[in-house]
Amino acid sequence: MLTVSLIYTLGIGVLLGVFILGFFVWGLNTGAFDHSEDAKYILFRDDDDDD
Repeated sequence: MLTVSLIYTLGIGVLLGVFILGFFVWGLNTGAFDHSEDAKYILFRDDDDDD
């Protein structure tokens, strides 16, 4: 009984790891991480369209 639950747990862990790795590779291919340095400067932008 313990080995069956261990196999299921490891299988689900491996599937989740592959799923997350796939999303990471997809993000790299679409350029989601190209401008990661811009995130810290968002506070200093003046995007007010009130004028």
